[in-house]
Amino acid sequence: MPPAPKNQNPEQIARDHIDVKLAEAGWFVQSKDKINFNAGLGVAVREYQTDIGPADYDNLPEPDSLAEDIIENLEAGLASFRLVLKALRKAG
Repeated sequence: MPPAPKNQNPEQIARDHIDVKLAEAGWFVQSKDKINFNAGLGVAVREYQTDIGPADYDNLPEPDSLAEDIIENLEAGLASFRLVLKALRKAG
């Protein structure tokens, strides 16, 4: 691991080390501002907002719950595309 920048406090340095170890173990460490639910089975989110404040490396919902959400989103997207196709055929 490269040396930590001099302006980092001990907590930031520790987070950098944890991020590296999580990545080495196959986890996908992500920012709370850019979460990709499809990154993989092991997703860790930095400073994820909870009811009692931010939590480092909060686990996301179970994979089957995420899969159900993804299926719902895909089905909604397909329905939208079908409406577009129908409109194009009607116009064309």
